[in-house]
Amino acid sequence: MPRQLEHETADEQLNHPGATGGHTGVDTAGRPADGGDGRWPVLFRIRPRYLLLAVAAFVITAWTLFIAVDIVNVNGFGDRIAMPMWTYLFNDHVVEVSQWVMLAVVIAVAGYLGGRLAGTAYRGASTFFFLLAVGLGLMLVEEAGDVRHGISGAVRLHFGSEVFGLPYQVVSDFPYFAALAAIPLYAVLRYGRYAWEAVSARPYLVVAVVLYGMAAIGSGLRHLGSLYVNLGSAVDQTFFGGRFPPSPGMSQERAHYFVVDGPIEETVELFAVTCMLAMVLAFAAELRSGRLVQRSTVVDSAVTDG
Repeated sequence: MPRQLEHETADEQLNHPGATGGHTGVDTAGRPADGGDGRWPVLFRIRPRYLLLAVAAFVITAWTLFIAVDIVNVNGFGDRIAMPMWTYLFNDHVVEVSQWVMLAVVIAVAGYLGGRLAGTAYRGASTFFFLLAVGLGLMLVEEAGDVRHGISGAVRLHFGSEVFGLPYQVVSDFPYFAALAAIPLYAVLRYGRYAWEAVSARPYLVVAVVLYGMAAIGSGLRHLGSLYVNLGSAVDQTFFGGRFPPSPGMSQERAHYFVVDGPIEETVELFAVTCMLAMVLAFAAELRSGRLVQRSTVVDSAVTDG
């Protein structure tokens, strides 16, 4: 074989993980193509479908308890507690705190996966997961710290309750959420095709992006035309028979705002971050099994080298 052709063949094999050994996930030197030593942290053993089932069971339990106590008032239990059950379950409590924990986990596994793939044939996926970890890290700061409230308070202090004829929260929150979504959105649009190579990860990625998009747009516009209040009132009348209880000192209008901002939004966001974690686990599972061939990386390499 001519020397030049021999080198080209070797380069091609290195750029196609598993090409020399079927789907073994090793390069021509017998090393794991993912850049590691073949061992993975225990978190990566979690199967995505079981993760989703566990979270679904948790959410169903929370909603069952909320409806049983606050809406149905089983055995008059709702009359005997100081605060409505939804205040113990959703905003800044069990369901939302679970979301913070899930965010921390997905940041860790995405960052680990991005670092492990750096400098390998999966460098496009490495960049995707690294950017995803950074973007979700900023989201965790917002979710746990409610930074937007400080920003919107400053806007109201300096410009009043309306700015350009719009509620001050819309003027402050919508650009804020757009900026917060910029890094994850860039990661998906610019590098998402590398994650897309893992077939089993695709549905989780799509659902996560859709749910996070809904949550971000809703949060940014929640005060425009009293969107959350009107939507919450409709949900209360249609599904709860007008029995959604306000907490002590809270108006019914404000309670209707929390119908959406509490049970509905917190549920959507928990499933969004769960699907994001499931996507990372599904990608890693295909990588570990040797089923993943990063075709986009190979094409990009050929264009760059040419």
